[in-house]
Amino acid sequence: MIIILSLSPEASAQVISNTQRVQQRLLYIEAIQATENNDTINFQRLYQQLAGYPLRPYLEYHQLLKNFGTIDDADVGLFLRANTGSLIAERLQYLWLRHKVQLQDWPGFIKHDDETRFQSTDMQCARLLAHSGNNVIAPNLHNSVRQLWAQNGTLHEQCLILFSNALQQAIIADDDIWARYLSLFKSNTDNANTLYFYLNPKDQHLANQLLKARSSPEQASTIYSGLSLNENLLVSAYAIKKLAELSPPQAMLLLPETKLTKQAYEKSAYYIAWQITLESPGDAYQWLKTIDTEFQHPALTEFKITLALTNNHWQEISSLIEQLPHTLQMSPRWQYWSIRAQEKSSPSESARWQKHYQALAQQRNYYGFLAAARSKTPPQFNDQSQPLTPQITHTNGIFQQNASLRRAIELYHFGATKLARREWQHGIASLNPSQQRMVAVAAHHNQLHHQSVQTIIQAQLWDHLNLRFPTAYRYFVKVASESTQIHPSWLFAIIRQESQFDPGHRSSVGEIGLMQLQIKHGQSHERSKTLLDPRINIQLGARYFKQLLDRFNNNYSLACAAYEAGPDIIESWVEKNRQITDLDQWIESIPYQQVRHYVQNTLVFNAIYRYLLGQPSMILADHQRFPASESSDFLTSSPYLSLPGKRRPQE
Repeated sequence: MIIILSLSPEASAQVISNTQRVQQRLLYIEAIQATENNDTINFQRLYQQLAGYPLRPYLEYHQLLKNFGTIDDADVGLFLRANTGSLIAERLQYLWLRHKVQLQDWPGFIKHDDETRFQSTDMQCARLLAHSGNNVIAPNLHNSVRQLWAQNGTLHEQCLILFSNALQQAIIADDDIWARYLSLFKSNTDNANTLYFYLNPKDQHLANQLLKARSSPEQASTIYSGLSLNENLLVSAYAIKKLAELSPPQAMLLLPETKLTKQAYEKSAYYIAWQITLESPGDAYQWLKTIDTEFQHPALTEFKITLALTNNHWQEISSLIEQLPHTLQMSPRWQYWSIRAQEKSSPSESARWQKHYQALAQQRNYYGFLAAARSKTPPQFNDQSQPLTPQITHTNGIFQQNASLRRAIELYHFGATKLARREWQHGIASLNPSQQRMVAVAAHHNQLHHQSVQTIIQAQLWDHLNLRFPTAYRYFVKVASESTQIHPSWLFAIIRQESQFDPGHRSSVGEIGLMQLQIKHGQSHERSKTLLDPRINIQLGARYFKQLLDRFNNNYSLACAAYEAGPDIIESWVEKNRQITDLDQWIESIPYQQVRHYVQNTLVFNAIYRYLLGQPSMILADHQRFPASESSDFLTSSPYLSLPGKRRPQE
């Protein structure tokens, strides 16, 4: 970070030496220790010596937090003015506002509030409380209260107070109370029960029925069947959805008898058909054909098209696509499948379809690449990459003027990755695209590849492929590639999709590192830390992907799907869709959107990486035909690597 990014802070415009920066960092550590030891005299001495150091404001910030109970508005105001526009000032302002809420110091809250900046639910609730005199909500605030109520988010303390006042003043209607109760009931019964006594007696009875269905699985189908016909349309829609999960045939029979609105009916039909699809796509398509005569919601029509191509009903696909709004018809997805359907219906006119494929193949996306493969033309990458040569003078100027970026660099040095990312995002948000590209190049040269990718995306410079798709950790990828015989482009593609080259990335479900691997249940924290090592993570990820390739007969698309969703569920989908003959059909038929997009993205990224590595690039070039059409036992029984599959997808 020394030549480009170790820049003098606010007080000086000159690049400082490595020795000076090291000295500043040591003094910073001493100052932190002085804070922890309540050594005020030593802290003040060190604080003065650190004048101009990028992280100096963090020292004052931590001092203020340490003495939060004794500081006053003047102390906070002084810090906010000295650090105007900074992430750390915004954070202190937010904490000070929460402190004012706890004290119920509403004039103080209003004094420091920034309505344009703090839009979280808890701040909006506090703001409405601050402007309500004696807990009486003024008429001009009623609509704002109702809008907050409808968001169905977590009930913070100030929101509980606000909503309690609103309920007592009858600002919130019975239907709104029930809607929120039902929304909370779906995920947390205890939270829902906090609203139980605000429901009217009739709705309390319905709530009791729902509780009974949840606690008595053997009676659930019967209860949901009855509730699906209830005059309360919210209850009816919820019940028919739950019934679809337990017994799709029952839900199919009852749906026409419900009194649902057109929109709710369409959503329910979609969900029932989706549940049927998991077992029998053919049955789902036939059922949708019988009930979807007057309902033409685009999402439902798109689902019918997907089911039609899953079941090889090629002649019906074109007419279904014509039912979509024009903007959807012209999307790459439905342009491609319109051509495919016509080609399947009239294979003798191949020259005609080739022209359409070639036109679509000009686009750099999944369907454009598929069209290129169909027309046997090279995919168009529209690459406008520029040499990755840092413009040191200009880049230094950007960093000199951007305190957030300088703070981010120092925070990365100390391993405060999460906070460093926030500072980085805050810093690049104020730059123009040209400046953002310079910063992305600087980050690339200093091994901050995730930040480089994020910055070039922020700049929306989509055609700068060498920055959007770095070949970082190249040696580790090469070693893993040689040991598994997997082309490096696939490993780069998975890393780009999984973590965007962030070696410290941890997902909400416990996936770790560049290739987002999971440790076995009960394994140690040390094992988790090991997976943060790029060399180990890439090697283990490549080995796991190799096991999936062995299990799925070397079919990369199926292996990618299994890497995301887990191999068992992919085997199940393959088994239930053996009528499919082509791999593009199978990918399009994946019922879980997140898995479908994962496979499509990875295929595109692989094609781009092959291009960047100077290799011939053709999407689905490996195993163009779907293996199920060639053999009934193509699924092998190769053993798993001792790493579990990925999370189960959500619909």
